[in-house]
Amino acid sequence: MTKRRRSAVVKPAKAPVSKVASPPSEEASIPGSDPLTRVADGVVEACCLVAVVAVPLYFSLLTPLGPETEKAVLLIALAAIALGAWVLGSFSRFTGATIGWRANPLIWSGLAVLAVYAVGTAFSIHPRESFFGTLTRHEGFLSHASYAVFFLCVATRLRRPDQIRRLVTTLVFASLPAALYGLLQQFGFDPAPTFGDQSTVQWPVRSSFGNHIFFGAYLVMLMPVTAGRVLEIWEEKPKAATGSRDTELATGVFFVLLVGFSYLGFLAVSRHEPALFALFPAVLAGYTLVGLAIDGLPDSVSGRLTRLAGYSLVLVIQTLALLFTSARGPLLAVFAILPVFALLVSWRLQRRR
Repeated sequence: MTKRRRSAVVKPAKAPVSKVASPPSEEASIPGSDPLTRVADGVVEACCLVAVVAVPLYFSLLTPLGPETEKAVLLIALAAIALGAWVLGSFSRFTGATIGWRANPLIWSGLAVLAVYAVGTAFSIHPRESFFGTLTRHEGFLSHASYAVFFLCVATRLRRPDQIRRLVTTLVFASLPAALYGLLQQFGFDPAPTFGDQSTVQWPVRSSFGNHIFFGAYLVMLMPVTAGRVLEIWEEKPKAATGSRDTELATGVFFVLLVGFSYLGFLAVSRHEPALFALFPAVLAGYTLVGLAIDGLPDSVSGRLTRLAGYSLVLVIQTLALLFTSARGPLLAVFAILPVFALLVSWRLQRRR
């Protein structure tokens, strides 16, 4: 009898299953993601967003101080809140052993400038005025320290792309009511009585700044940001499915009309009831929420076209308002900005190839 050999059945080896790590959540990407740190960082970001909306648009008819001092007081108040939240978040990171100080030359340069202001204030012949500033401008050490606080908050707490996007959106969004107000002044309609620096009131386009030079400087700083957002939207590809074009377009138009005409309407009503200016900061804080709602428009084809048309329109309004200011300094600054902006755009296009 022959013995049958049993052939060994070779089982195919199982391919190793590779576990794909899920992308970290937004909260997990925040350093020191404990609740206290998240709340503190949220307060810091909220103060930054409210500041870029409220400070340019705010003025009051309840005091004779002028728009510069009123804006400075609002800026200092927001900076105090932001600084407290920043310190609380830093303390939470330190106790949780998640803090990591990196040598950032830009941050240290900004702090060095603040130190120079502090030394100059300490050795000033008028320390009180150097610290608080004059009554008309309020450009003392306290105001410069507030600038440094927001510089530090943005540089250290607004690091994620979605945070930067919200900041840019609110920056551009806040310029729309100011620019519309300037255009209205150019054609002889001013919902608020004449205010601001009496030596410059012959230039009508002053908007909420009370000075045509300050208004022009504000616009010339924001125009490259707006143009950059237009180019960004032009290059991006929609991620969501195509939604209702009419609905999204109507939503964008509604937001634009709501912001522009509600601001001018509030000024017109407050001219007869000046006590309403006490509610002005709260109204401007509400504008911040509207700006965030604009940033939350669906990322579809029609939503992209709506944002592209909206930001392009804002850029045109900013340009017209700047021309109507007749401020020579800001107008000359445009010629300095254009070549720099062109170089940055060409560099970006070269990187994408």
